[in-house]
Amino acid sequence: MSSVIELPGESDLAKYNRLTNKVLSAQNEAVSFSPKRKKQIPMLICESGYLHEHANEFLLTRFHHAPFFNPLAIKTGRKKAFKNVTQSTITNHADHLRNWLNICASQGRSYLSVDENFLDSVLEIMRDDDCEDDEDHVEEASIQVYLNTWRLFYDYLDLINVSHKFKIPPKVRQERQVSALENSGNALNYANSKKTQSILVDPKVDSDRMVKIKDYTSQVLTEDQMKALISELKKIDVVYAVMAHVQLDTLLRINELVHYFPHEKNKLNKNWKNSGQLKIEGADFQDLKFIGKGQIERSIEVSIKTMKLISDKYLTDKEIESDVTIYDKRKQLFITKYLNSKLGKESDYEIDSDVLWLSSRGTPVSKTMYRKAFAKAAKILRKKGIIDNRIYLRPHGIRHTGATLRLLQYQEETDIDIHMVNLDDIHAFIQELLGHAQPETTARYIETVNKLKVGDLALKTILRQEKFWEDEIGENAALAKGIEVIKG
Repeated sequence: MSSVIELPGESDLAKYNRLTNKVLSAQNEAVSFSPKRKKQIPMLICESGYLHEHANEFLLTRFHHAPFFNPLAIKTGRKKAFKNVTQSTITNHADHLRNWLNICASQGRSYLSVDENFLDSVLEIMRDDDCEDDEDHVEEASIQVYLNTWRLFYDYLDLINVSHKFKIPPKVRQERQVSALENSGNALNYANSKKTQSILVDPKVDSDRMVKIKDYTSQVLTEDQMKALISELKKIDVVYAVMAHVQLDTLLRINELVHYFPHEKNKLNKNWKNSGQLKIEGADFQDLKFIGKGQIERSIEVSIKTMKLISDKYLTDKEIESDVTIYDKRKQLFITKYLNSKLGKESDYEIDSDVLWLSSRGTPVSKTMYRKAFAKAAKILRKKGIIDNRIYLRPHGIRHTGATLRLLQYQEETDIDIHMVNLDDIHAFIQELLGHAQPETTARYIETVNKLKVGDLALKTILRQEKFWEDEIGENAALAKGIEVIKG
């Protein structure tokens, strides 16, 4: 635990109360594992250096005092008392808890204030097979294991009388058909073979994974929310604000944005130009080639407006009270500091590497850094009341926001109703924008639009964002082509 600084004239009681408040406030921070030691339970450490009180108490109690959980046997429908678990099991519990606490912290939420709706939004994202690099996509069997740990943690909080809002439907006991193979497994039990077996079923688990994520309403931002997000990202580092705006314009996945958006010409984009060169040539767009999901080479058209945004807000914009541009200063730090650091020497970067996104320290922006910036912004926006409990804010959600806006604009320009009866036409349009092969993903966007029409986010609220895409029809070849095909 972090050391306590003595204050002049402070009493022991005041010092204790101050320390207690610090420890409690730290419980809303992201957590990490303490340094690993053999035959020790992994402890969870908050960002500020304090031990996470409830999480570590839960792990220690579950490992050393299993009978403490026995009162839960009746509540959870268990037929046997709780027994001590192995070191491996408690390590898994710690990892599951770390994952959950960091999810809550990334949204600026306390694990004590999240509810069933928040859990549902998390499960939707875990089941989303369109996640960037499949990093957030989780198999249903793993989801069930996570849920078991999360349920037990909150049951523990109930046992120690800690108030929280995580109230979800309990597991339900159901009868399962027993196969002939199971009954024949023990010849001595043949005469007493069972036709059914009583099992506990978690209503939050989709055992057959038949019902996948249905829509993206929990990730689509309004105009004001998008502006506020970019504003907060800019306060953290202008590079994150520009990246978010570029992602909104291009609909790139986070991996594609971070690793494949070039600064200068490279092997995939041998004719890459900046906004000034495009203007001289009278070009409104240029092709961007990159390796997309599934290691498939894709190509999209990037508007000169997007290129000008990158130039004006990042590449050529100058540092405060300086003649040095933001990018030039960062590139110098990249060469003199980063490449000479241990991390830089172990990386694949070289002095002539084509690197566009650099932090204020000259470090190439990674997917983790980008996600952490969103987590910080989400926490602030939630405190300000700009992001409500309906929204799960993450980088990939910007892609969903941009695609929904394009679909609404498409509806306005073509008079084609966004409905499942028009799935084929809409899919042709969405597929070109996002690179999706399956119409099931298009169906989710259709469902998103339909829900937004009648939900708490009215259609007109989103349509106000059309100014983000002013002259989109004239300049976006993909949109223009889609409309041209539909109009015949």
